[in-house]
Amino acid sequence: QRGLRRVLLFITDGLPGMEEAIRRVYPLAQWQVCVVHRVRSSLAQVRARDRALLAQDLKGIYGARSRVEALEALERLKEAWGSRYPSLVAASWVEVEGKRVPMHLQLSFPGSEVWRGTLPGGVGAYRILVRTQDGKEEVFGPFNPPERPFAEVAWVGEGVGYQIFPERFYNGDPGNDALALETDEYRFNQVWQRSSGPKPHLSHWSDPPSPLHCCHQYFGGDLAGVLAKLPYLKALGVSVLYLNPIFDSGSAHGYDTHDYLKVSPKFGDKSLLRKLLDEAHRLGMRVIFDFVPNHTGLGFWAFQDVVRRGPRSPYWNWYFIKRWPFVPGDGSAYEGWWGLGSLPKLNTANPGVKRYLMEVAKYWVRFGFDGVRVDVPGDVLNGRVKIYV
Repeated sequence: QRGLRRVLLFITDGLPGMEEAIRRVYPLAQWQVCVVHRVRSSLAQVRARDRALLAQDLKGIYGARSRVEALEALERLKEAWGSRYPSLVAASWVEVEGKRVPMHLQLSFPGSEVWRGTLPGGVGAYRILVRTQDGKEEVFGPFNPPERPFAEVAWVGEGVGYQIFPERFYNGDPGNDALALETDEYRFNQVWQRSSGPKPHLSHWSDPPSPLHCCHQYFGGDLAGVLAKLPYLKALGVSVLYLNPIFDSGSAHGYDTHDYLKVSPKFGDKSLLRKLLDEAHRLGMRVIFDFVPNHTGLGFWAFQDVVRRGPRSPYWNWYFIKRWPFVPGDGSAYEGWWGLGSLPKLNTANPGVKRYLMEVAKYWVRFGFDGVRVDVPGDVLNGRVKIYV
């Protein structure tokens, strides 16, 4: 409620991927404090032979690009696993200063349940109590709230958000459509070039999805299209626009960055982006950009320097190279996000990488964006860094 600090508590059994799945499914932005307790007990133990399978299925949730996709994946998981592990928890409470505050079942996974409870601000130590279906109780804690809790950003938690995937939103300038092919991953991925697979291609807006629809089929959506539709979005009551990656990249989705400081030519340029931000602000909307600090694309300048110069490159330790020379696109030669050779993982524990990424984030906030959405933050090494602009 307005004026009160709200604390969101989760209990999980520590299963790999559980915390990431929670953060995909539950809209944490509306809570000022989120505390996730990883509890291992007899209450929620998945049979050993099933743990690996379930952990794999959880990737469908925490790997989702949106909350809708995450919820759909959750329903599929529940249907496949729900009957295998019936609920063991009958009730749960948070005990504060001798008083019990009831918790409520939020999510149910095979062998695991997530319960949540809301506490007033200013509380001290608390404990978590759980009662099983057979009447037994277990107590966990005491726990202490964070000394410096994350404060809610009101315009996010209380706003109406609209997520835009620019390439598939609206084609406001057909003249830049062909530019998508000039920076596509295919130009850098030698493994792909040597294969007989399909190549990136342009499509008309009404064409059906092709086998490359995820990443390399281009329909022409751009920033001019977003600008043209701002009055429509305003009429819907939208107050926050979240743009999926708009920077130079090798795909339709944009999560394989080639240049963090350049607007993708297939979307427009900085002057057009400036017009978009100014008009959105004039209409009372704030705009968030999608920032990808965990990995780059094959065309990123630092990775290309490593490809050419190997250990002599000053950016060698920006990545996790397993052998050199290598063929770009060969995921066995370097570490990639989820093992993908098209997404070489950045060593964000490297001070040089960290400084570079911080400067990129600050640059775009100073340019005019109102906030930053960080992609796969759970995968970023040493990712707890504050940004002061």
